[in-house]
Amino acid sequence: MKKTYTRILSIALTIALLSSLILGILPVGAMSQPTVALTASGAGDVAYQISSDNIYTITYTSGIYSGAVNGTIAVTFPSGTSVPTGIAATVQATAGVDDSLVTVPAYAATPATVVRDSSTKITITLPAPVGINSIVRIVVGTTALGVMNPGTAGSYTLTVTASKALPTTDTETATSAAYQSKQYLSVLCPA
Repeated sequence: MKKTYTRILSIALTIALLSSLILGILPVGAMSQPTVALTASGAGDVAYQISSDNIYTITYTSGIYSGAVNGTIAVTFPSGTSVPTGIAATVQATAGVDDSLVTVPAYAATPATVVRDSSTKITITLPAPVGINSIVRIVVGTTALGVMNPGTAGSYTLTVTASKALPTTDTETATSAAYQSKQYLSVLCPA
């Protein structure tokens, strides 16, 4: 009796340990809160400056619905932002897994197809699948054509919506951490 009890207990502990290892390796959940970093687009632009053209770098960890083949990422910028026609974007992702736990390879910064839905929203068609739990980096804008920051200084957030189209359409949305748009004063020095 004692031997049977010990054997059952050891099997239960083994199953519990294996389960915790698997869940520790593959924590699956919603996408993380995106972070936003701005850099100056052109020579006369200043990062985080109101009404200045900037390149937006958006980084987050993907969730379970973050993008299979034909997946998209929609970025909705705050009111007052101006996304110009012809804006470019690149997408980069670390390795992850798909719904069947098959490895989805990483890919370097790759140009993506961008549709400008409005002056504050773009939809990006993924150049390759994004795996679950991948670190995704989206860069919107270039040194030739950036996104114009809002004209009023303040704290802003943007929204990222990732969706996959196969086998069914599933989406997940997250609001970014706040970032600041500031008005910098220039100091004139007498000659």
